Amino acid sequence: MKALLADGHSISALVRTQTGGVELGVRTIIGDLDNHAALGQLCDDADVVVHVAGAIAAKDRNGFMHVNRQGTENVVRSFKASGAKRIVYISSLAARNPRISDYAESKLAGEKAVQSIAAPECLILRPSAIYGAGDKATLPLLQQLSNSIAVIPGNPAAHFSLIEVSDFARIVAESVCSSVTGMRELDDTEGGHTWLHLIEAMRSVGGNPKRIYFVPQKIAHVVGVAATGLAMIAGKPALVTPGKVRELYHPDWVAAGPGWPRSNPVLLRDGLQKTVNWYVNEGWIKPGMKKSA
Repeated sequence: MKALLADGHSISALVRTQTGGVELGVRTIIGDLDNHAALGQLCDDADVVVHVAGAIAAKDRNGFMHVNRQGTENVVRSFKASGAKRIVYISSLAARNPRISDYAESKLAGEKAVQSIAAPECLILRPSAIYGAGDKATLPLLQQLSNSIAVIPGNPAAHFSLIEVSDFARIVAESVCSSVTGMRELDDTEGGHTWLHLIEAMRSVGGNPKRIYFVPQKIAHVVGVAATGLAMIAGKPALVTPGKVRELYHPDWVAAGPGWPRSNPVLLRDGLQKTVNWYVNEGWIKPGMKKSA
């Protein structure tokens, strides 16, 4: 939102409750992806609709599909009824491998809903793994990599793309006024990374880790099964599932295609330094990590 406001856009945002956390000057509409009246109000008078909401955890496949497929379809139908000129859908790189997890399948289903209803007015953005200030999803990984000994649930031979959160926000802001349609996979323009690249970058900004241990996938799978069972008993979504484990151990998450050309992209080393500085200042990572001045 900050990037859009900085570019002079007026923003309306769908929120579940009228609480803090929304940028000053943003018009808020209370509702959710099942509330057709709220979605209609959200899209009315809009020139561009940006759909970024989605489920990253759910109790089962139906939970993912309800939000990421049906919820997306509801947004797109409201977009079409409103007369807005353009819709930007934030998907995920996982959508290109729909068999790997329920989440990935549901994100691809969301893409198909956008394409079937809104083409040729739509742009689908598939970001690679997003990291940066304020992000809690990659926090456990960076916490591990800030330790002397890091235990990593992942494939040591994997190649993957990354993108820093402010760089991703800039792309979303640019996409609003762009004429680009179709699909773009997003990364930091460095052509992908290996665990060795990431570890070396972390050492350059923090001096750690000294030793790395990779958890075998079979062990991680057992943890995913157990976590899913416990979550079912508790009636809550599991954050670690067999599907999530398959995503973590997939050997190739490198963004492909033209991407989003831009000047001065945030490269990995600079992005990690910004992130580590923010985490240390907020107490999310121990202050033993080095910070730039």
